[in-house]
Amino acid sequence: MSIFFTAEQVRMQPDYRYDSFFASILNDLQSFPENIKILSWNYDLQFEISFAEYSGIHEIKNNQFILNIMSVH
Repeated sequence: MSIFFTAEQVRMQPDYRYDSFFASILNDLQSFPENIKILSWNYDLQFEISFAEYSGIHEIKNNQFILNIMSVH
């Protein structure tokens, strides 16, 4: 199941609401505003994939670093 959902996530476009969110808050395309904190319990990478369209960086780990994402497993 995990492989299927990972493949679907790569194949499909991220949710359009992420695009609206990033477009409304980003001034500098290479950094995420420090005054915004996001709490998520999602196990997908839609946030990072959507941000990649703005950052131009398509490596998930690099976008997680820019977004200051802390994963708890």
